[in-house]
Amino acid sequence: MATQIAPGGSMTQRGSHSDIGDGGPLGGHGDNVEHASHPTARFYVLIFFILLAITIAEVFVAQEPFLGIFEGIGVPIAVPLLILAAAKFLMIAAFYMHLKQDSRAFSAFLIAGLILAIGMLFTFGGLFAAHSREPFDQIAWREQLAQNAGTGGASGAGGAAATTGRGGH
Repeated sequence: MATQIAPGGSMTQRGSHSDIGDGGPLGGHGDNVEHASHPTARFYVLIFFILLAITIAEVFVAQEPFLGIFEGIGVPIAVPLLILAAAKFLMIAAFYMHLKQDSRAFSAFLIAGLILAIGMLFTFGGLFAAHSREPFDQIAWREQLAQNAGTGGASGAGGAAATTGRGGH
């Protein structure tokens, strides 16, 4: 609610529910305006304490007494930590980023971006896992090319030394 000074010098409250029908702060939309209920400060403090509890749980999961529980049942430690991190992300996105009260278009953009990012993560992970190799040795590669071409290793080594001086290409 905002306090305004009326032309006569008296103070009036704007933004209260009593002036919804008379055009008030909504620009004359009338009584059929639907309002999204915005959470109170108390609700945000409650969300903060829930996030704090999840963070404390993450710290305990990563510590020694609880670390053995997950190793004992064969679950990698990353699984419960990722679940807790996803819960925190969803709460922050829904409440602190106001996605719960705003237009669904904003949520759609966020979800589309997340789907693209996760898709790229798995695509690059699969690409690098499928095509992993030892570090590339350019000199040995040039020698092998020279031997395969039938020119012998001696001229290939000299050619490799001459080409590496030009930036290694």
